[in-house]
Amino acid sequence: MNTPSEKVHSGTRVPARWRRAARWVLRWSARAAAAAFLLLFVLFLIFFHEALYNRFWRFPREEAAWRAIRAAHEPPSFQYAWNTYRGVCHAHSHRSHDSLITYPEILEAAQEADLDFIFMTDHCVEGRADYGKGWRGVHGDVLFAPGYEMAHGFMAWGLPPDTVLDCREPPRALAETIASEGGLLFFAHTERDRMWELPQLGGMEIYNIHALFTQAGPWPLAPDILLSLGRYPDHVMRRIYRPQPGIHARWDALNEERRITGVAGNDAHQNVGLMGFWTPEDALVVRTTAGRPFTEIRLNALIRPVARWLLPEPRPGDGKVFRFDVDDYARTLRFFNTHILASEHSEEALLEGLREGRVYVAFDMIADARGF
Repeated sequence: MNTPSEKVHSGTRVPARWRRAARWVLRWSARAAAAAFLLLFVLFLIFFHEALYNRFWRFPREEAAWRAIRAAHEPPSFQYAWNTYRGVCHAHSHRSHDSLITYPEILEAAQEADLDFIFMTDHCVEGRADYGKGWRGVHGDVLFAPGYEMAHGFMAWGLPPDTVLDCREPPRALAETIASEGGLLFFAHTERDRMWELPQLGGMEIYNIHALFTQAGPWPLAPDILLSLGRYPDHVMRRIYRPQPGIHARWDALNEERRITGVAGNDAHQNVGLMGFWTPEDALVVRTTAGRPFTEIRLNALIRPVARWLLPEPRPGDGKVFRFDVDDYARTLRFFNTHILASEHSEEALLEGLREGRVYVAFDMIADARGF
């Protein structure tokens, strides 16, 4: 017979103390698992509470409000002497060291953003700004004007195609060269110290997306990027907006002495993100969308089937299997825009509008501001 402290199970006697120990382990394991889950849930709420509010409450209502504003838009009933052209005055291509996007891809993004013009601002190549490189003139229905972003915040447009500037030239001498060649000099990144006294200065950025993103900080935006970038990409990007009282005060002060035109600095690169490629050696290589190495994952027999199942088939030619862009080019182009009042859709007429200050800046991501 079995004693009260013993039990027969499959011919084995299990002491009662073992059963008590097993129950104790199970009970405390369950409590530990519940506590860990609760802790993770609390941490999730701490980190994502605002993003959850935005995803399910704020962004849907913002979207409805934006749609109502767009639906209420009425074309202006009056006629005036100038045509309005909407575009971008700060954009980069694959000719810059920190961007991979090609001109045909830029044209596609500009058409998606419904732009009339793009004034390019590529970085100097080996210390030179060659205005015979890149697109010039109307492609599709978008006017391209070559330009460069240089040291000291210089942005220069309107130079003849045979012009090659030495970007290493001292800034005052370089400004004189730009002016003597008939070019138009603007300042980029005006949140930084600039040579405001330069007599050749014709304009400045009154907003810049890179500066706004830096002020907002990447980590506060990360929860919204994770939860809402797919469903509400424009609203997530809109969260970087910050007032720029210092820049606007500087702009006002400069205009008390001379005309300084204000433009929006979209600073488009499409270089914040990741892309993955299969290699012939059956490894997954991940790079940033600026082309820099990020990581490489060697697949073994265990994880290869899972990776192949989760990821799409590689694209013919380059083996790309995924791409994730935080700063999609078209989205960056439409965040805000520079509107120029000009006589015609030509580089010369648009440059004249910039020189004369026939310009306004609007956040066209919310609604089309043409006809303001």
